[in-house]
Amino acid sequence: MKDFVKYLPHPGIIAVLAFIIQFLTNLTPNLVTWICFQTWALYFLAGCNIKGGLKAAACYAIGILASMVIIEFGGSLSGLGQWAFPTAVGVIAFSVILLEKVPALNLIPALFIGSGAFFGWMSANGENATYAQAFGVVMGSCLFGMLFGVVTVWARTKYSEMFETQSNEEEKAEAKAA
Repeated sequence: MKDFVKYLPHPGIIAVLAFIIQFLTNLTPNLVTWICFQTWALYFLAGCNIKGGLKAAACYAIGILASMVIIEFGGSLSGLGQWAFPTAVGVIAFSVILLEKVPALNLIPALFIGSGAFFGWMSANGENATYAQAFGVVMGSCLFGMLFGVVTVWARTKYSEMFETQSNEEEKAEAKAA
């Protein structure tokens, strides 16, 4: 039971941070809730550290840019009819997978998540949405979500240190009493 009680601050911190994201995205039209949440999680998949977060953000941005290339390239292949966009997707997918060989950019899942976020945002915002708007909103939401990953790790580290100090003091007291 004691270990369970020590764990309770973690879900409490997550709940407060999730509340904050939801509240702020409701107030700010250029922050997209689902993108913030997905990239908060992406920060953890990237290793829970600043270096991994920066790598994830870079790959996410490449995914957004690759999606723009897909749209333009697919449009230029209109003579292929129904094969235009599948061809564009195949060519660009082939190209971005080569980034596996570039250590600073080999977090390929982040690239695909960024691409999906771009297409999702563009679909939700209609024909009048521009690439610049999409990049700004999607990437801004990405970075905001990753910031919550940084805060989560910081908060968990702080409360873990607090419990570790408390446990060490209890062990010393027990040893002294014995």
